Amino acid sequence: NYVDINYTLEELEQFRDEDGFINLDLLGIDFIQSDAREKMGTIEKDKYWAKLKDGTKLLLKSEDLFDGKETASPYAELICEELAKQVGVECAHCDLIKFNGKKGVFSKSILKEGEQLFSLNSILKIQSDPNDMFSDVTNLVDVIRSLPEFLKNEDQQKDNSYQVVY
Repeated sequence: NYVDINYTLEELEQFRDEDGFINLDLLGIDFIQSDAREKMGTIEKDKYWAKLKDGTKLLLKSEDLFDGKETASPYAELICEELAKQVGVECAHCDLIKFNGKKGVFSKSILKEGEQLFSLNSILKIQSDPNDMFSDVTNLVDVIRSLPEFLKNEDQQKDNSYQVVY
């Protein structure tokens, strides 16, 4: 499910503030009352899916808080995007936003038709706890070990594992 935003990315520029954030709170959208909350959101971090009027899909994420204090987490995603572009790695476009009264970042979906995301928690069969801001921290070895059973449960063939992971 998505929150509908009746603007394009270009049109959202008119809501950019002096600090460089696109202020989605000015749009009058009640994200909290929507059913677009991302399952991997936590009490510490809001996550919502939004769809722009041109069909572009965005994941809106509030910044990570540490002991209730702001961090530079929205900037980390912008830095990673820039580094990926410099070495030729396909990545999601990100930008700074404000929503629900918090600073954050959006990530433009790069999924192609028929593709979907799986959380590492679902691969590892970890129940996500919205009270735990670190519930999706995982170990790569555990992921690799859990992948064959996950693929079987998702009705995927073993030889499709590269496409699933990629």
